[in-house]
Amino acid sequence: MKHIFNAKNFNLIAAAISLIVFVPLIMLVFSFMKSFEERQEKVGFIILGDIHVAGWNESHYKGIKAACENFGVKLLVRDKVKENSGQCPIAIKDLVQNGAGMIFLASYSYSIEVQNLVGDYPSTAFATNSAEVHARNMTAYFVRMYQARYLAGALAGMKTKSNVIGYVAAMSNTEVNRGINAFTLGVLRTNPNAKVVVMWTGSWQDEETEAAHAQRLIEEAGADVLTYHQDENATAQVAEKFGVDFIAYNEILSGYSEH
Repeated sequence: MKHIFNAKNFNLIAAAISLIVFVPLIMLVFSFMKSFEERQEKVGFIILGDIHVAGWNESHYKGIKAACENFGVKLLVRDKVKENSGQCPIAIKDLVQNGAGMIFLASYSYSIEVQNLVGDYPSTAFATNSAEVHARNMTAYFVRMYQARYLAGALAGMKTKSNVIGYVAAMSNTEVNRGINAFTLGVLRTNPNAKVVVMWTGSWQDEETEAAHAQRLIEEAGADVLTYHQDENATAQVAEKFGVDFIAYNEILSGYSEH
């Protein structure tokens, strides 16, 4: 049998080979694009406390929930994830497996804990409220809270009569320290005779210790104005109990108290 290969036959064979090679490739590309698009439509959110408890956790959750609803993005939440416990890496892996294309790490020490892990997920973007660590796919987000702290300090300096202002703080790190410094500068701007007394709890949320420190600042240090850098508002509750003025954090407490 004689086989004759002319230009027409060659073109048909070439077309067939092209279909065999490129159709699966195109299908693979479209499958990848679909997977990528699906990942971009899901945002992961990891936070230390209960998202239904007033303060940092609830307000942060409400904010990202509203943003996701506004952009038509599905929000995947993992709350009650303790810092430095091994829980955050597990939560990240779970969110990535569930299609999160971007993950918000909404507690200060998460970024330090997972700094060697985020590189394992180069197609996932990470955002953290801490500026302690950066990576190719992880950046920091947060407001310039120290500016508001300065103004709050100026107000506290005008309100105090005892010239003692109490400050309940979680722990010594960049964010907390610059907040205290800015607040103190604000106090001294309006009242050079006043002083700021700081007590540390060692935790973002420890209501018992926060309440005990707030009470000591009032009864022992003589503070007649209180503020705090904690996830919840135990300090505000103690201030209200003792009839002491306070400046809140993380949430709007207008109407909560005459103080």
